[in-house]
Parts: sequence; C-alpha cells; structure tokens
Amino acid sequence: TGRVWIKHLHNGLIKLGYAVSKIDPCVYYKGQTVFMVYVDDGIFAGPDKTEISNLLRELKDQFTITDGRDLKEYLGVLVEKQGDGRTKLSQPHLIKQILDNLWFSDRTKSKPTPAPGSQVLQREIDAEAMADWSVVGKTNFLEKSMRPDIAVATHQCARSSSDPKQSHANALRYIGKYLI
Repeated sequence: TGRVWIKHLHNGLIKLGYAVSKIDPCVYYKGQTVFMVYVDDGIFAGPDKTEISNLLRELKDQFTITDGRDLKEYLGVLVEKQGDGRTKLSQPHLIKQILDNLWFSDRTKSKPTPAPGSQVLQREIDAEAMADWSVVGKTNFLEKSMRPDIAVATHQCARSSSDPKQSHANALRYIGKYLI
C-alpha cells in the first residue's frame, strides 16, 4: 500500500542522513538540497548539480527509481526555465479542461479581470438551476494550486455550489474568459 511505501522511503531517507521538514512530512533536506515527495514521485531541487547527482546516485543504491532528468512537468504542472534564471509554473492542461467544460472556442474573447468590478454574486431563489457545476471544482483547484488571482471570483461561485443559477454560471464563464 501507499502508506507502507512512504514509511519505507522515510526510514531509508533518514538512514541516508536526510532531515524531514518540521512543516511538511513530504519534504526532506540534505546539504543544500531539498527532496520533495508526492506518493511515488519525487523532485530534487538545489543550487549544486553535483550534490543533486550524488544524492540521486545514493538514492538509486537504496531504492529502485527512475531518473526523469530535467523537470519539465510534475503532477500536471508545467515547469519552464526562463532565460533570466526564473522558473515559470503553469497548468495549461487544467485550464484547457476548464475552457472545454465551458464550451469555449478559439474565437471566445478574453477578459482583463476574473470578475466585473466589485459585483457580489447573490443567492437567487426563483432562477433556473444549472445542471453541471463540476467546473467550479476545477477552478477552485487551479486557484488553490497556483492562481490566487482568481480566488475572490472563484469563491463567490463556489458559495452557490449547492444551488447554482444562471448568474453564477455567467460569473464562472467570466473567470474562464480571464483564463484564456
């Protein structure tokens, strides 16, 4: 099971001299390197490529692992190194799913903001209910993982999850147009 694997990995990493984070039990430190684990995937990050190579070799001696080399994508997050040394993280596949769920086409016009002005969505009693509201969960996940710029608009839509109406669907479509 997953728990057995994580305990086995944890014990092996401790034996190899890694220190576990006091804040996140899936983050380990050794030297200048950070090793982050999610189920059976892991990432080494640090300023010294030689140290990372040595730690990876040491880990291969202890466990059966595969080396994906340079990180380009991890758990649905696209990782792009910029020319100025910065790293850009994005989730284009999730955004595409959201736009597809909203039935947007290549001709859909974008919006400069995730919501119009300071409009607050209200509860509607007599309006027609919306059938499929699953896309709000995807926007919520996107907001939590890396797009805080859509937080307020997403939370306003999510408040109506038990009984979404047309105005809520319109607000969600507005968020989608901002993501284009």
